[in-house]
Amino acid sequence: FYMIPQLRYSLLQIPDPEEDKAQSLLWQFQQLLGTLLASERKFYDTRPFFGAYKDNGQPINTLVQMDADEFFNMFLDK
Repeated sequence: FYMIPQLRYSLLQIPDPEEDKAQSLLWQFQQLLGTLLASERKFYDTRPFFGAYKDNGQPINTLVQMDADEFFNMFLDK
């Protein structure tokens, strides 16, 4: 997503109606993209993103291995 500039900028411009930003997957994803865009850091702490990324109402377990295709499809569904 980040490496496609038109998609990145489009995603950053979507207004997020969610009031609880800590639980908003869109806002957390925008934070991730914005930090990568505006920061010189070479990493991003993904804990807030995965705290908002829910599977059946529960935060996703980052200790369970998932292949990239499986994660990508679940992410697009959300």
